[in-house]
Amino acid sequence: FSPSSAKKMFSVKKRQIEAITQILNLNQPIPDQDELTREPPTWKILIYDPLTRDIITPIINVGQLRKLGVTLHLGIDSSRQPVPDSPAVYFVRPTPENVARICQDCADLLYERAFLNFVGQLPQDLMDTLVARGVDSSSVTQIEKVYDQPLGFISYEHTLFSLGEQNSFVRLNDPASTPQAMRDYLSEVVQSITSVFVTLGVVPYIRCPAQSNAARMLADMLQEKFRNLLAMKPSPFAMGPPASIAASFAFERPVLMLFERSADLCGPLHHPWGYQPLIQDLLSLRLNRVTIRQAAPAPGQPAEKHFDLDSEEDGFFREHLNAPFGKVGEDVKALVDRYQRESSDFKKRHGIHEGEGTAAATATAASATAGDTAGGSNQGNMSSLVTLKQVMDTHTLIATALLDTIHERRLDEYHQLEEDLLSRPTSADRQLLADLLNPNPPAPAPAPESRYPCPLPPATAAAAAA
Repeated sequence: FSPSSAKKMFSVKKRQIEAITQILNLNQPIPDQDELTREPPTWKILIYDPLTRDIITPIINVGQLRKLGVTLHLGIDSSRQPVPDSPAVYFVRPTPENVARICQDCADLLYERAFLNFVGQLPQDLMDTLVARGVDSSSVTQIEKVYDQPLGFISYEHTLFSLGEQNSFVRLNDPASTPQAMRDYLSEVVQSITSVFVTLGVVPYIRCPAQSNAARMLADMLQEKFRNLLAMKPSPFAMGPPASIAASFAFERPVLMLFERSADLCGPLHHPWGYQPLIQDLLSLRLNRVTIRQAAPAPGQPAEKHFDLDSEEDGFFREHLNAPFGKVGEDVKALVDRYQRESSDFKKRHGIHEGEGTAAATATAASATAGDTAGGSNQGNMSSLVTLKQVMDTHTLIATALLDTIHERRLDEYHQLEEDLLSRPTSADRQLLADLLNPNPPAPAPAPESRYPCPLPPATAAAAAA
């Protein structure tokens, strides 16, 4: 049972993608690629709320939604026009407001039919409301199916997910909080954690410190929840991976370890110097999308640039997730050198002048290879060159934004001091610490001559300045 096979079997991201894909296939088995090629998907409209939008965003992009037959994706609270010849897939939380809006949509006959998918379990009182209002408006036949979907968590990577809870430390440690308020909040956490393991199709071992208050209460509530689910016929855990894989889980089950944040308060205060942690700390990163704000954008250019970081699609990002920032800068420079070298070779092979950009080179090479038996290879070279340039531009701009922020806030000095405090507390520079914590610090030293961590080709330099 190797770590790589464990990663495949316990990949919350993979299982969640499969579950949402089945939802978008109108809750039918997921077709293989050959079936999608032979028969186009049923065109449909996706309706979501803020939580389910955040669930979908990091794992399924707009292009993939289109391949699954989603022509429109709209918020449930938005103003929507009738599309009476298309079915609608609702993927929302089971709240009174969402149920009321669904009933109104059905009464107004906005869509051909409605497939309702609720994150978690739809309470009985809301089910009664759904039925009663549907009968009153004679629109109950608009509702094709109602499903409970245990998908109340956000997947970022194969082994990294979030429950999406806000201010959890405060809510669990507020002296003014009542025992009932804590239990209500823990019930929400139980629902989300249960969703993770139902999606995986496996029951974990649960471990927590014996003297812990909230963690112990959470463990007891989870144990009771798992027992109730296992007693159901059929059990929701049977909806997990294929039986051949699930059988191995009987012996190789994951361990769910629960700790209170107060057991280690140093962790959140430590500032790692790796690439991904720096992006998280210094730039605007949400749902795997990083936003870089430009202080003085060129006329006609947006004030913000957005990049989606996917460790599966982006090999450079995958290899440098936790690499020291200095190493990232060196490898970005190597990436630029590689692009310049491959771009120059490509232009020489196709007789393209150095002044022509990649787009012009692509057009010239395409026309030069039209009807040539080697055209497929040339097209592949062009595609790889364009992909390389996209990766280069993305990480050059991100690294530059990080470098500017580090210099402006003297974070390199802060990081070194932090490391000294961790390794040699008595020898740390107390005066430097006082300067760094000064609320009115002196102006930083002039920036280095180059804003960039490495020389840039003209096209990238122009993109960075834009």
